[in-house]
Amino acid sequence: LGHRGSTPATIDALIAMRSMIPRDALWGITHFGRRDFGLIAAAVGMGACEVRIGFEDSYYINASETVTRNVLLVEKLATLIRSQDKEVATPEYARKLLNIRHR
Repeated sequence: LGHRGSTPATIDALIAMRSMIPRDALWGITHFGRRDFGLIAAAVGMGACEVRIGFEDSYYINASETVTRNVLLVEKLATLIRSQDKEVATPEYARKLLNIRHR
């Protein structure tokens, strides 16, 4: 959502998208071009199992501040996920889920 030529990054678009995905499907969202975590929070609450965040998507930690380290974005996202009583995947579990070999 929100990428050039795609659906707008709105809660309504997220709800519509989610309604078309099979209930047991794995799905996710990116933090692309965002200055806040509202859409990410909604996606996590709606069951997104993968959320991509990092400098390739956005440098913004909030509407007016940017960060110079990815870890700050990751920490904020982890806090958001835990605030919804969900678990953050360990690197080992994420590698297994995505079929990525450990180096």
